[in-house]
Amino acid sequence: MSDIRIHRQHQLGLPAARKIALQWAEKAEEKFDMDCTYEEGEEQDTLYFTRSGIKGTLEVLPDALDFHAQLGFLVSAFKERIETELIEHHISPETLINIDLLTRFFKENPDYVERFHAFKEKHHAPPF
Repeated sequence: MSDIRIHRQHQLGLPAARKIALQWAEKAEEKFDMDCTYEEGEEQDTLYFTRSGIKGTLEVLPDALDFHAQLGFLVSAFKERIETELIEHHISPETLINIDLLTRFFKENPDYVERFHAFKEKHHAPPF
């Protein structure tokens, strides 16, 4: 068996880190057909995930996320690719929180959205 371990520090606190872990679990279930179980605790949470050829945990702490996956024999052949995907496509918890805050800000302040579109047009930015 091969293992993947990733440790990420953050400054979010447990409630915000929990939200991100639950979003990750939802994506893992949809995209990779994982079975996920989430256990909330007072000082830390644990997300258990499994599917054929892989099982692991995501420890959710007030100041860190600890990812550990055990890969079965066939899946271990893709270990480097899986690690690369996890690291290269990793969006930090802080970035996810900031995107969420910015989205809510624009919803609550539509005049800023209009000003932003005018700014983009003035600077010839492509639409999104």
